[in-house]
Amino acid sequence: ALEFYRKACDLEDAQGCTALGNAYLGGYGGLQRDYARAAVLYKRACRAGRGQACHLLANRHEFGQGVAKDLKKALALYDKGCQLSWAEACVALGNAYRNGVGGLSRDRAKAAALYRKAEGDWQGAINNYNKFSAAFGDDKRDHDV
Repeated sequence: ALEFYRKACDLEDAQGCTALGNAYLGGYGGLQRDYARAAVLYKRACRAGRGQACHLLANRHEFGQGVAKDLKKALALYDKGCQLSWAEACVALGNAYRNGVGGLSRDRAKAAALYRKAEGDWQGAINNYNKFSAAFGDDKRDHDV
């Protein structure tokens, strides 16, 4: 499968670049784990409009894996991934607003809006949103899922 991912990525296929990045990230298919190579491939796929790749590149920046640790860059990439309808990126950005990290002000409404955006695509977002609502005593439930 790796050869197909390489060929697809060489043809500017964002999904192929993401899959190849995942292989480097996890050290799959006999590849040596290489966070820096994974980040390069995710960047390429993110630029091509793959929300998943933006989210995965944001993770690398958030934790300093293969790239410089840069929370502001990570947040910008989570935002881009969310705009590209990758639910996990929306949740990560929602968590950042909920907790007020990376220079963001704590913003409950913004966090809730991001969780709602994600909830149709990912069950974990629904769970996060419901826990968040319960933690703030939000019993209006006009946003039930």
